[in-house]
Amino acid sequence: MNQLAATAMHDDPLPTPPLAHLHFESDPWAIAHVIAEIMEACALALGCSDTAASLEIVLAEVLNNITEHAYQGRPGQPVEAKVKLRNGGLHFHFSDRGCPMPDGRLPSGDLPALACPKAQLPEGGFGWHLIRRLTRNLSYERLGAVNHLRFCFPI
Repeated sequence: MNQLAATAMHDDPLPTPPLAHLHFESDPWAIAHVIAEIMEACALALGCSDTAASLEIVLAEVLNNITEHAYQGRPGQPVEAKVKLRNGGLHFHFSDRGCPMPDGRLPSGDLPALACPKAQLPEGGFGWHLIRRLTRNLSYERLGAVNHLRFCFPI
């Protein structure tokens, strides 16, 4: 097991077997496959297609943030994802060795100002709002050189 995996798995309070436990690289093509693999692993638990669509949005936002911001667009960097089903939700734990979150904490998730001409609408700023709105128990911590993002997706 690599150092990233060892660090990420040390603090699991419930020894429930994961639905998915993936090690992959920060690459747009890899992310598309990882999202599909996680969605397949969670399909029975998700049921409703609206719920599945919401989870897919959250996964895309989280993984794109890791690739674009933590790793600053440098492909080929290690990422780990683990998901478990317990207590009425899908519990996710993502870890990476990218840059830490600014000020060591999660972005607020406030929506950007939209009272402007259409041509001046922002391209970004919606991701953390969606993540915060669609998940529960969202947390971030930096342990050594590793970012840990955890959340529950209620089902």
